[in-house]
Amino acid sequence: MSISVAMAAYKGAAYIEEQLDSIRTQSLPADEVIVVDDRSPDNTLEVLQDYQKRYPDFPLQIFQNEKNLGYRKNFREAVSRCSGDYVFLCDQDDAWLPEKIETMCGMLERDPAILVLASSFTLMDGEGNSFEIKKRHGWSNQNLYNRVVAPDAVVRVKTEHLLIHNFCQGCAQVMRREIADRFVETFTAELPHDWSINLLASEKSGLYFYNHPLFRYRIHGGNALGLVPEVPLKEKFSVQYRTVDARQNRAVMRELKRINPDICETNPEVRKEEAFMQKYVKAVTHHNFLYIFLLGANPRYQEIKSRKAWVVDVMCSLLHM
Repeated sequence: MSISVAMAAYKGAAYIEEQLDSIRTQSLPADEVIVVDDRSPDNTLEVLQDYQKRYPDFPLQIFQNEKNLGYRKNFREAVSRCSGDYVFLCDQDDAWLPEKIETMCGMLERDPAILVLASSFTLMDGEGNSFEIKKRHGWSNQNLYNRVVAPDAVVRVKTEHLLIHNFCQGCAQVMRREIADRFVETFTAELPHDWSINLLASEKSGLYFYNHPLFRYRIHGGNALGLVPEVPLKEKFSVQYRTVDARQNRAVMRELKRINPDICETNPEVRKEEAFMQKYVKAVTHHNFLYIFLLGANPRYQEIKSRKAWVVDVMCSLLHM
């Protein structure tokens, strides 16, 4: 068993050393830590090079892109340089708990059905202070996964659970070599890298979630990715905002059909989800009051919309907003 860590770096000088420390001190060490700097305008590269000199036994490999690629393509670049049987994705500004690699690799070793495994996490701010957010009813994994999962449980995440929302960030994932290779080969940047990886694994019934925190996820002003920000009230009434989940579903369906053209024939739940989203967008666009009013009792609608959001949909359809 060999272990790779793939990190995409960009303007990470402030926190990247703390993250590297948390990887270097793992109870089960990685065999290689691949960091690809995406032409950072700050001194990220210098910080990495200094770290490499101070810890010559730490298997850190540093690369820099010839031009800025953006985070999606940069993660693909980092994964393409990994050679391990297990590949962990890693952000530049988090902190791993000491047992993260050992715990997750142990689970993959014991269960060959797991192709991609994601853990849960705790939150910290820019200064490293822990904080909590209000838990959303019916959701888990810090409100990222729209299913209830018991603490410390391991569950399989189905493809139909990914059609509207991604359930985890890339920094929560570890994948087997076969998924890493397929991700590199099929990459298009249509979706965020972690969402594409999850689709590749779920499509083979190999995507799993361990509802136990194994890293601290940092939320700060410089995040490339983070939790969903607050939206101005006025914007919430727009058709564009109210159909954002449905439009995201179209992008996911395009990606899913690309990697598995027969998915709608082999997975009836995927086909039903696609049909529902198409009807919903049409109803919102054409102000179909009766259809939207009746959606309040529809389980599929309730998965993506709160009661307040339903009231907004109903009111906007009635007023032709």
